[in-house]
Formats: sequence, C-alpha cells, structure tokens
Amino acid sequence: MEEPPHRRRRIERLEVGGFQPFEAYDTALANLEPSLARRRPPASAAEALAAFPRGLATAEVASILRAELDESDIAAAQKELIELAGGGGAICEPAGADAIWRPLAQAPQEAPMRLAPQSSTRSQ
Repeated sequence: MEEPPHRRRRIERLEVGGFQPFEAYDTALANLEPSLARRRPPASAAEALAAFPRGLATAEVASILRAELDESDIAAAQKELIELAGGGGAICEPAGADAIWRPLAQAPQEAPMRLAPQSSTRSQ
C-alpha cells in the first residue's frame, strides 16, 4: 500500500556534481519538484531572452533553444543573438570569454555595449 502524500519524504536538496549533460539537471529538478510543468523550447533567441530578462549566456541560449535530446548549437545561437542585437532587440554585455545577452527593454539604463568597436577620431 502506498503512503499518503503527507507522509512521503520530501526532497529538499539534490546535488548533481561536476559538469553533467542537460538531461541530468532536468531529471534532478523533476525529482526535486515533480509538480513543475515543462515548457516547450522557445521559437527564437528573442523569446528565450524575454523568458529570462536578467540575462543569459550564449551557451544557455543554445541549450534552451535546442529540441529535446538534440545537441546545443552554440554557433547558431550566437549568430541569432548577434542579429537580434544588431536589429536593436537585445544588448550584449561582455562577460569573461562570452557575453550576457538581455532583451533591450530589460537592459540597464547605461549606454549599451557595442558588438564591434567603432572607429573614432581623437582630437588633441
């Protein structure tokens, strides 16, 4: 006979040590909170950024955009993010060897970081 829900042991913490594939984290999270609903992958990088307005790294966007069990395509995600930023839909903030991408509406009120350096003349 199965225990009633109020007597089941609730998992408060899980550890997934080291670098693991996405599916390991997905499984751990599903075990930690079984009531969570799974979202469908976003249709675009813009949709991914809108869902996470505090920002995402390029690899995170690639992972979110992939279809279930497909490999992440970081180069394709980066290309889409650059096009999005070039069209004014996102801001790119360099961070380490990568960048944090945010939807333009959620970007800090500072001047946006440009994707490519602009040439400027300096008068003395």
